[in-house]
Amino acid sequence: HQKRALTLGRDVRFAPNVSFANAERIELGDGVHVGARCSLWAGKSSGRIRVGARTTLAPDCFVTAADYGLAAGRRLTELPMVERDVVI
Repeated sequence: HQKRALTLGRDVRFAPNVSFANAERIELGDGVHVGARCSLWAGKSSGRIRVGARTTLAPDCFVTAADYGLAAGRRLTELPMVERDVVI
């Protein structure tokens, strides 16, 4: 279960319908609140997400530490995935 893999500070709250991917690379600081329907998706191999203390993420927020970029004439699935850390 993804929520068990999170690194959590004290008094972290999140709505029951949030989505986490690769949660072992997600850290939520003290007093963080994650709103309804938020998605926090760390990278598959290295990209981390760190949300600092007393931060509130509004409903429907999407944060990802990985993307495919864009290249004219190439399919998204043909492009290499690029991972970078996200710090909020």
